[in-house]
Amino acid sequence: MKIVHVATTESGGAGIGLLNLHKALLACGVESVVLVRNKTLADDTIWQMQPNFHLFRWSKSRLIRIVQKLLRKRGKCKTVVERWDEAIFKASAGHQSISFTSPFSNFDIVEHPLVKEADVVHLHWVGNFLDYQSFFDKINKPVVWTLRDENPGLGGFHLKSDKNDFGNYYGEIESFFLKAKRDALLLKESVFLVALSDVMIGFCNQVDYLSNKKVVKIYNPIDSDSYCLVDKRIARKALGIDDEVLTVSFVSVYLSEHLKGLSNLLSALELVERPVRILCVGKNDYFTQIKDGVICFGSVENTKLMSLIYSASDMFVNPTRQESFGKTTVEALMCGVPVVTTREGVAPEIINDSNGCIIDDLDPQTIADAIVKVSENEYNRVKMRESAKLLFDPFTIANEHIKLYRECLGQ
Repeated sequence: MKIVHVATTESGGAGIGLLNLHKALLACGVESVVLVRNKTLADDTIWQMQPNFHLFRWSKSRLIRIVQKLLRKRGKCKTVVERWDEAIFKASAGHQSISFTSPFSNFDIVEHPLVKEADVVHLHWVGNFLDYQSFFDKINKPVVWTLRDENPGLGGFHLKSDKNDFGNYYGEIESFFLKAKRDALLLKESVFLVALSDVMIGFCNQVDYLSNKKVVKIYNPIDSDSYCLVDKRIARKALGIDDEVLTVSFVSVYLSEHLKGLSNLLSALELVERPVRILCVGKNDYFTQIKDGVICFGSVENTKLMSLIYSASDMFVNPTRQESFGKTTVEALMCGVPVVTTREGVAPEIINDSNGCIIDDLDPQTIADAIVKVSENEYNRVKMRESAKLLFDPFTIANEHIKLYRECLGQ
């Protein structure tokens, strides 16, 4: 069985989930390779694709072709991708930057040798890489698609909350992109969807061209060897923290990311009647003055350091507005740390009184009450870690995918 994983990149949260699955499949004896637009790792099983699809219709007239080429040199004659990129750039001017990608690209993925040789094509996060029309028109083999955000069911947006907040800026573009995806996918039968949580299954059921596909829930694999339980005192000493102040951790790619809720957490801590320290992981682009009691580690890729940060915390707080999965929640549990978070992603399925607390709104007082509640409880850190290891074991999850691949192939 030959599987090719297709993704824009193998880096970032979605990329780590892809690589964990890829490595587990290889360990299970499956021929697995990865095809990306942007390669960041030196790995012989990961291949980078070059653009191979011009998306520009040249005239049959030699004279007109010469004129077209001259106009292109002056930036006057653009491809489909260039025109939509320009439209997106204009629409995004003057407001907060968000993820908004086109369903058109100059990559004809079906023509790549790895795709031609594969038995199953497994799509992951494919923004600005997958050309929907050419791919789904031409692909003649089963497609498995892990929905790592909501973009496959939206036009250009990647999150419903972004569409609600910024939809007015992209109105016609969003509608056109959504129609393009619907036209490409609605009647395509050989597409099997993987949802990372019940929340994502619910989203699929709301989109007509996704709801008519088979959807299975398979969790994201998390390598338990990468995230380890470290004694709290040892972890704090390693980080240069030598007191017993109540400590919470917070993780976001960018600390200013409005969906992740650092501002809500900072407001909540003002309502807690004892000193609280925050260990923040993420690029410190927060535009408001970060307050005393906040230690910023910047972007952290070293999982040993992340294990120390989680383990040094009394709890991990993730006041997120939207998640398709919730990788950091699982990482914290792997380190035996209780979690305070919302009902987004996988959290409602795994967080309970034995390992943390679910909050139903982002009111600072609600967050503060949850922090106090968790700080007053005793938790079995070893049991928390073992439960998380069992649920998100890469080899168990790889075998669930193998079962799905075989079903796709009629085996």
